[in-house]
Amino acid sequence: MAPKTIQNLHGLLFIILAEATRTEPPVRQSTPAARTRLPRVDDGEGNREMCFLTNDEARLLIDAMDPDVRDMVEVLLRTGLRYSELAALQVRDITTTMVRAVNGSRVHRGYLEVKRAWKRQKDNTFKLVAPKTKTSRRRVPLTPDTIRLLRPRLEGKGPEDYVFTTSTGVWSRHSSFYSCRWAPGVKRAQERGLGKKPRIHDLRHTHVARLIDKDVHVFKIQRRLGHSSITTTMDRYGHLMADLDNTMIEAIDGCRERPWAAPQRSTVRQACLAAKLSDKPGPPQQRPQVLPQRIVSGGEDVEQGDEDA
Repeated sequence: MAPKTIQNLHGLLFIILAEATRTEPPVRQSTPAARTRLPRVDDGEGNREMCFLTNDEARLLIDAMDPDVRDMVEVLLRTGLRYSELAALQVRDITTTMVRAVNGSRVHRGYLEVKRAWKRQKDNTFKLVAPKTKTSRRRVPLTPDTIRLLRPRLEGKGPEDYVFTTSTGVWSRHSSFYSCRWAPGVKRAQERGLGKKPRIHDLRHTHVARLIDKDVHVFKIQRRLGHSSITTTMDRYGHLMADLDNTMIEAIDGCRERPWAAPQRSTVRQACLAAKLSDKPGPPQQRPQVLPQRIVSGGEDVEQGDEDA
């Protein structure tokens, strides 16, 4: 069996045996499952090949999920967070505000802060811990569409309440979410035409692929993902950046549509030179007009400006 399957079955057995120790009188004095050594499974669910989803495939997958977790799956895709980070997200970690767009409309802008994550302990329990590295503790900008997904999850909750919870108000551990929500949703998506079998962590991989497709710099991707170094990012996703070779060639040799040309003088300088040659006063130099930059954009969470991937 795969390491993940072993961990899922072990988790079920652990719960059963732990309950046996709490009955009156106790059926068992202790649970042997607490002393079991399990095969290691990283946050990427092993070393299997990464699965990338197109926009249509991602939408098909999200629509196939149970209605009460569709927003959670989409937020995973839009932010690139690890599941352990999203499940530990609290209301106080999200900051939103209203800003005025260039066209005059008011839109939501904001960010979330990754300050903690769930970590499995040796006895198979989970503990809320701070990120292991400084870069894992990070701020992730949010787009207006992502904020609209999050806002209903924040209403009526206190600062330390978890954003994503079950109907009973508790967080869902990875194995439970995978078995009860993710796997059935993937199966329904496959029945509707999805030709892939993505894992939860593949939403993070797909998020990175979208950033790379939009030519976001690898350093910014590293910061957004919380990787401990840019080497980790390149080792994981460097094969997606093959188009950078063409970009570098064009930067060195110029546009392929025209031969190499020397840099052209500015229009103002040419006008002044022509005026001097003809003994006519040249046009006064004007300060360039600085246009306001657009600070609001829709669509995916693309930030312009790990120890586990």
